[in-house]
Parts: sequence; structure tokens; C-alpha cells
Amino acid sequence: MQILPEGWEATSFFQDQDNFFRFKRTWQGGAGKTVPALSRSGQAIAVADQSLAYNAVVPLRMERENPGEPLAPLELENMLAREAGRSFNQCRLEAAGALQADDLDMVLMSSRVIGFRVDEHKVLNPIGFTGGKVEAVLEFVLATRPVLEQVRAIFGREKVFFTESSRAMLRALEKVETPPLGFLDLGAKSARFAILAPAATGEMILRGRLEWGTDLLWQPIASEWSITETAARDIYEKLLRREVSASMERKLRKIIKPSLDELRLRLRASRLKGKVFVRSDGKLPFVLPHMESGLRLLEPPLLKVLANFGLGIRPSEWPWPESGIFRRLMPALEFLSERTDSEINQWLRRHLNWLGPAG
Repeated sequence: MQILPEGWEATSFFQDQDNFFRFKRTWQGGAGKTVPALSRSGQAIAVADQSLAYNAVVPLRMERENPGEPLAPLELENMLAREAGRSFNQCRLEAAGALQADDLDMVLMSSRVIGFRVDEHKVLNPIGFTGGKVEAVLEFVLATRPVLEQVRAIFGREKVFFTESSRAMLRALEKVETPPLGFLDLGAKSARFAILAPAATGEMILRGRLEWGTDLLWQPIASEWSITETAARDIYEKLLRREVSASMERKLRKIIKPSLDELRLRLRASRLKGKVFVRSDGKLPFVLPHMESGLRLLEPPLLKVLANFGLGIRPSEWPWPESGIFRRLMPALEFLSERTDSEINQWLRRHLNWLGPAG
């Protein structure tokens, strides 16, 4: 289930015997509307739009009192609980600022600890190791209380895997691409981007918003010719299909040029660099891959990412273009990664639930 500013969209699919994801059906609805079938079949996965949830990354550096003794489970739990407690209020304030919400309205939806190091050495599970310094990266996914209430209204109290959209997509891209890399989600009214960048303690996710939407590609046509936006969009799509005369094409491209110039300006002002993978609500007046404002704009590598997980898909069976399928499936890949994650991370998540309600 995708939780979006305008409501929600749910997709039901399954993994067949050949490890292909197969589409079943999709639903859409507004706040309060339920989807009974979803809560009674398979694994429930909820993903919030990045305008509704926030992924906070906290580097942890923990000094041990008895470095010569093997690290015991209870000692690790106490150290993590102490450090997480110190960090949580700041993360809640950070999330509230990013989401323009009251910090007291922020709730913890999920958490995980990754990137363990003991005295600078990478380890999967630090328990049993000797050493004076334990490092890790703690991730909190926070959302506003209405998001939690919406998840519970649809799925009830059953266990739901919850994530945030930009985190899910960037973590999937990371499997086949080397950071820094970005994801640009061009909506009809506004756009959002997220960047996965190297950091001293691993990686960090940066987010931002562009005051530009794909409706700006045909709205100028409607204004110039005093026609409806529906008619203007039809004309714009004929332009893209090269179904207009050469003289009409020149006129139309002149009309939409200010909107494209505005997009270029906003891309140059953003923190995006290098490879940027794009999903768009509307058709763009250029074909991907495309160089724009120093950025290499690309289609999300859906098949490549799935193959990395040993999975496949037949895009023609799904009702969206590959970039749309990518956005809907990447949370499932994050769930599969979490499900097969190390035993220590599963244990830690059970022991960190005191910080707030799980989704």
C-alpha cells in the first residue's frame, strides 16, 4: 500500500514458482476507506510518500567499560537503548521540520541498526567480540500520527512492514549502482528528490523538493490558446508523438520552453549530481537517458534490480510503465532484504520497540 498526500493506492501481487512477481489487482481510495482483502492475504507492506514520512540516520559510537571481555547481548542492548534514547528526540524534531508537522505528532514506524564495527573492523554481529569501541548506524522511520492511523484503519492491528518511499527506492538502486545517486519523482503539481551519498559513517539520505510539476508542460498551451487543460494535454501528447506539422511543433515548443527552462533552473539549484533516476506523472518532452543541467537522467533499472535479487517480471502484465512498477515494487524488495537480514538485526528491532508504536 502506498500512502500518498491525496489518499492511498494498494497493489496486490505474488511471487510465482519461477520467482517472477505477478500482478493481481490494484485499488485506490481516500482516507478512511478500507481494503478488506489486503488484510487477509499475504504480507502487508505499507510505504509512505517522502512528504509524509522521514528516514533519520544516526551514527552511533559506543565506548565499552571492559574492552577485554566479549560483548554480551545484554550489554549491547543497554548501549543501543541508551544511544537511541539520546538521539530520538533530535530525530523527531528533524522529522517534524522536514514534514512541516508538530514534533509531538511524530511516531516511530520502524527502526533498524546496520553497519556494525568493532575497533574499526566491520562485523555482521558484534556479540562475542572483544574491543573498546562499537560503532553502528541506527535508522528511524518516523511519520505523523495520521499516517499510523491510516495504516491501522486499513490493515487493523496485524503486523505491517513499513518504510518510506525514497529510502526503499534508493536502497534498491544501491544494489546495482554506486553512490552518490539520486531519485527524482516528478509529480503533477510538485516534485521531490532524494540522494544517497557517502558519509563518514556509511551513507546518508538527503531530501528536497522542487516547485515544479509536470502539469506545467501543458498548462501554458491551455493558457495561450484559451482551451481546457484536457485538450491542451492531448495536443502536448500529439507533439511528443510527432503527430503535428513542423510549424505547429515549433509553436508548441516555444510555448512550453519557459516551463522547461524553469525545470532546468531548479535542477541546477538542487543538490542532485551525476546519475538521477526519474519517475514522472506526465510524459516528458525528451527521451531517457538524457543529459540535463549536468545530470544524467535515467529510467529506473527495474529488471536489473530484480535480477540482483534473483527475481523477474514481465512488465507487459502490469498496468504501469516500468518506472511506475519500480516505485510500487521496491518496498517489497526492502522487505525481502529485511526478512533475510542478520539475526542480530531482527533481535535488535524487537528490543528497540519501546521508542514508539510500530506500524
